[in-house]
Amino acid sequence: LLVLLALGLSVVRFALPPLIESYKDEILAQLSHITGKHLAADAVSVYWRGDGHGFRLENLRLLNAAGATVLSAESVYLKFSIIEVLRHGNIAPSKIRVVGTHIAAVRHEDGQVSLHGIEHSGDVDLSALFLQPLFLEFVDSQVTVIDRVHEESVPLHFSPVTLLIRNDGKRHRLSADVTADSDGPGGFILISEFQTAGETLAQWQGRVYLKTQQLDLAWLLQNRFPGHYELEKATSSMEIWSHWEKGRLTTLQGHMYSENLHFRSVRVEEAPELALDYFGGKFRWTREQNGWLLDIADPMIRHGKAVWPTKALSLAIRQVSGKGPLHFYLGADIFSIDGLFKALAVHPPDHPVMKDLFAAQAKGDVINPYLHLRMQRPIEWEFSATLERLETSATGMLPEIKGIRMVVAAAHDRGSVKFAGGKASIHAKSLFRQPILLQQLAGELRWQKQANGEWLLASDNLIATSEDISTTTSFRYM
Repeated sequence: LLVLLALGLSVVRFALPPLIESYKDEILAQLSHITGKHLAADAVSVYWRGDGHGFRLENLRLLNAAGATVLSAESVYLKFSIIEVLRHGNIAPSKIRVVGTHIAAVRHEDGQVSLHGIEHSGDVDLSALFLQPLFLEFVDSQVTVIDRVHEESVPLHFSPVTLLIRNDGKRHRLSADVTADSDGPGGFILISEFQTAGETLAQWQGRVYLKTQQLDLAWLLQNRFPGHYELEKATSSMEIWSHWEKGRLTTLQGHMYSENLHFRSVRVEEAPELALDYFGGKFRWTREQNGWLLDIADPMIRHGKAVWPTKALSLAIRQVSGKGPLHFYLGADIFSIDGLFKALAVHPPDHPVMKDLFAAQAKGDVINPYLHLRMQRPIEWEFSATLERLETSATGMLPEIKGIRMVVAAAHDRGSVKFAGGKASIHAKSLFRQPILLQQLAGELRWQKQANGEWLLASDNLIATSEDISTTTSFRYM
């Protein structure tokens, strides 16, 4: 019996290929009926492998109603039972393997995603073809991502791409190994479990896992930053988990480490260039109704020899009531003062006190800082923090000071400083030859921009105590 079975299989292997070739048109017609698309191929043959057997279609093309090719592949392998084909004419494959195709993934203005052949990226959405087979595999293929949400972004090209899709009705699992086709090295691994409401990717929801290694972050993000700054270069390694609802990213969390970040303004000539040697940490990004929030834990932020001693950092971009200019928010547990002024240099506050602070090269620590900037000129801003161990050089209206503790609440047109320090020193070089050593400095200093553009500087109860004197001062200065 075994001998007869072996002889039978040998006869089938010998006789079946020419028989299949003669039924090429009928096979393509039935495959077209199954997919609902018109298919053409140069040749149809039988392949025999250890894990199964099926048809191989060479130079397969999917055609639109006008007969133009909308998707092509070098070869396609359809795995199924030969016995089922011969007995019942059933050629619905259990597995499809596609070699050498080029897919265009288009993100539309409403955030929805559609899939097309690169030949006709604006043609009919082919998502249903990718979501029907039980098992679909792409190897040695290419994917081009076209983002129509951001008009100035150029398409992103990935090659080679290996992609596996398992479909179970409206539930799907996808895994991909992708190489970025950019000037620098990089790539990523992606795994996703998602659900669809129908036969396309519209309104899809699910989870995505992404792991990158030395990916060119500037190339990937392009100019998708709000405001007028653009990331010119950066390499990043990250491991992140994300959740999507109705085709839109809602949360993103994980850890990332980026090197050699360089930002440049593309529209404001006087804006300074910003650079970081290293930026990393754990993070969580959350979409809000009118913006987004980014929380960073245990960040490592380094430029040159300066390391910012921040354990927690929060950033947000929002619109008020969903319209008008963007607003930038920053909060942290502790921040170096020189690092804070580097951040403020993105939109330098325009009034005398802050200009003098920039020139004074202030140093020290900022505790629980909060910054709010309206990202549109004329600049409006708010800032509050507690400053510890403050040191400045003498410049403009500011004396040289060391060791002062103060609580600051300031805005673009007003502000106040509450002094609450112990031992400190103040040196107003235009008034005194030597620094004044203070045992106590307390009170409040206020400033307010007047209707005529001038500034009012005032204090009602400023107390200073040294070994020799104790004074209580009230003043108004215009």
